[in-house]
Amino acid sequence: MSKYAFFFVSLCIASAVFAQSPGVTVNIQSKSIEVGEPVLVQLVCTNTGVPSAPQVVARENLEIQLLNPNPSQRSMVSIVNGRRTERATYTYFLSLTASKAGSYEVGPFTVTADGREYTTDTTNVFVREPTIKPKSESLVFVELEVFPDAVYVTQTYRATLKLYIREFTQRGQVVDIDLIRNVLDLERSKFGIFLDVIRQRQGTYRQTWLTDSDGERHAYKVFHFTVDFVAADPGQAQIGPIFARVNYPTAVRRNIWGELTVVDAERATARADAIIVVVKAPPENGKPADYVGAIGRYDMNVSAKPQRIELGEPVTITIELQGDPIAGAPGPDLSLQPELVSRFDFTREELVGELQDDAKVFRKAVFPKREGEQTIPPLSMSYFDPVEEAYVTLRSDALDIVVDPPSKQLGAIQLTDGTEAKPESETLTVLSGGIMPNYANASRLVASQQFLLTPVWAATLCFPPAVYLLVTFITLRRKRLSTDPAYARRRQAHGVAKEMLQEARRSSVSADKIHKTGQAVGRFVADWLNLPTGHLACEELNARFMEFGIKDKTRTMVVDFIRECEQASYAGMGGAEEEANRLIDRAESIIKEVAKS
Repeated sequence: MSKYAFFFVSLCIASAVFAQSPGVTVNIQSKSIEVGEPVLVQLVCTNTGVPSAPQVVARENLEIQLLNPNPSQRSMVSIVNGRRTERATYTYFLSLTASKAGSYEVGPFTVTADGREYTTDTTNVFVREPTIKPKSESLVFVELEVFPDAVYVTQTYRATLKLYIREFTQRGQVVDIDLIRNVLDLERSKFGIFLDVIRQRQGTYRQTWLTDSDGERHAYKVFHFTVDFVAADPGQAQIGPIFARVNYPTAVRRNIWGELTVVDAERATARADAIIVVVKAPPENGKPADYVGAIGRYDMNVSAKPQRIELGEPVTITIELQGDPIAGAPGPDLSLQPELVSRFDFTREELVGELQDDAKVFRKAVFPKREGEQTIPPLSMSYFDPVEEAYVTLRSDALDIVVDPPSKQLGAIQLTDGTEAKPESETLTVLSGGIMPNYANASRLVASQQFLLTPVWAATLCFPPAVYLLVTFITLRRKRLSTDPAYARRRQAHGVAKEMLQEARRSSVSADKIHKTGQAVGRFVADWLNLPTGHLACEELNARFMEFGIKDKTRTMVVDFIRECEQASYAGMGGAEEEANRLIDRAESIIKEVAKS
């Protein structure tokens, strides 16, 4: 065997030895949690191939929910001293919540990949009862309300979450810090239906004061979040339970953007029990024949136009329904009105109404079956009154109309003596010559005309498409600015950073120049890459830049510059004015470099 062949065989053996064996492991975020506290579970499949979703079996007092039906994928290849290691992982994320204290066995989980079955080991999780404190002694507490707690299908009910967080004080003064972003731990909380409205800040807040057992008054910020529901199916609907966790600050500082951030915190939790809403269906006993599902309280007005027609022409019946709730209220089923069916023809499809102010309007075209004076019979509509818990039937008045015989065909003129005279016909003579020759074929007429594309004609033809394209571009741009926050931030990034740098140049204090310059670069980077402003440290920024594919040179330049400004700001290093102006010039070039990346 040659030395090259020997080297090749040795390399293959080494690669096989150091390749990671396939397997599945379970990682739990925390093995000691409170009742109601969600904990993240990772199911990591290594070198197995694409696995099937794990079968999740619910256990008594233990809820396990699969968060991603399709696993997240990651591949890594490393070569160390000529040894090649390949590692491909597929990760499923699960949420685990216990409703009762105790010790629970989590797992085993089983997945199948490439025809092979993998089973994990079991892991124990300890669940403890939360520490209950009076509201005035707590750093955070929640209140859950649902009104009403009993409804009929199609009715609306509202769930309200009140989240109380004690405001952070320092030297006896309330410090204005963003409690939702910097204190509330959304990943370790369980807000259920309220999660989206909390993330989008679709709530209101106010301040209140509570006095603890020692007589000390504490300020709380009270956040109100509401979600409205329409009861769809009879049965029970559960709202909650709610679990809130905060990392309550014990120390804060200002970051490079001048915003307060938490540097040290203590854990605090709060929970609210679930509330059951009973959803009822209207009773079958006493249900009218024309009932089609309306629940609420309504008034009905019916009109018809025109009131005089010829046989074969339609009359439009307009049904205006007023009441509450109106948006989803169905119109009457006209096919269930026997007298109307016997006198008129109409299509049988369901009425589709349109909202007009505080009413819902339904229209239907009907065709009389005979001539003469007649009526559109009274129409009825039944609804269920949830307050009185009884059916109510509305009935309209009869509407008079006149149906004339069809008009005679035009062709004979009725004379005063009762005789008919037919119109005389004339023969048209085709002439030639004159101002313009006659053509029997219209296409020959068009073909005979010579068209010259003059500059005026070219401009006339191009103007409408150009205007259309311009209006379309402006409309789409405005729409994107209003619906795409990331795009809007990027469009405004240069202008905001330029104003901040100009403000830095106008400052007469060198230390202030450096601080504002760092703020300008940090704000530009955050807006340009759609990062959370004032939330990422330099190390985190470096990692995020790598995700966006920013060049190493640019990435290093930005991070080093922000770190330099941050150190100068925290250390109180002022520096000479000339040095501060140099930093501003560097900031302008850095912003241009990031924009090119």
